[in-house]
This record gives sequence, structure tokens and C-alpha cells, in this order.
Amino acid sequence: LRRIRTLFPLSPQKPQNESFEVFYFYQMKYSEEYYKKYKGLQEELPNIYPELNFDNHCYLRIALDNVFDAKWDTKLKRPAYKNLESKDLENVLNLLESYKNDKNVLLEHNKKSLSFRKK
Repeated sequence: LRRIRTLFPLSPQKPQNESFEVFYFYQMKYSEEYYKKYKGLQEELPNIYPELNFDNHCYLRIALDNVFDAKWDTKLKRPAYKNLESKDLENVLNLLESYKNDKNVLLEHNKKSLSFRKK
């Protein structure tokens, strides 16, 4: 948790326009920046690739599976955002960012993710 706080320092005030999710993240001592980046990227990607017809959570599944090189929930307790180590969090966020600019990497990672799930 200390490493996550270093990566995403807490803001001195509660997030403005706090929804239940933002409030929950704040209460769990994750910063608003963490919330925006982790949740925001999964919301951006379906708009970038509407032709893929992936739900927003699919992008997280793809990134998480590729970080753990396995079906992620066999290596990490659910929910992922509560249990990620800082290095894994950074890797997930980097992959999600890379997917915005490289559809081929996204598609390759999706194939790999589906193979972990025997699909």
C-alpha cells in the first residue's frame, strides 16, 4: 500500500463530485488519480475501438492476464484493484495505455488472454 501511495499520492481532500465508487476508492486510501487512470482507461478503449465490440471490463481482463501471464484471478484475489501490488498496478496501467496506440498488441494480448481461459 505504501508503494501505491507513492505512485498515486492521496489528495488532501475528498474527491469532488464523489460517486459511490470514487468515495469507496478514497476510503480504501487510493487516490482520485488512481481511480481516474484505472477506471478511465477501460472506459476510453471501447470508444477507440468500437469495431472490436469489447466491453470495458474486457480490456482490464486482457491487461491483467498478460501481467500475470495466466488467468489473473488464479494469481490474485478479487477484486484486482484492491489486491494489486504497485509493480503490477504500474504494468496494468502501462498495458492499458499501450492499447490506446497499438491495436495489434491489444489483439495479440487478447488471444493470449483467451488461451489462458481455454477459449
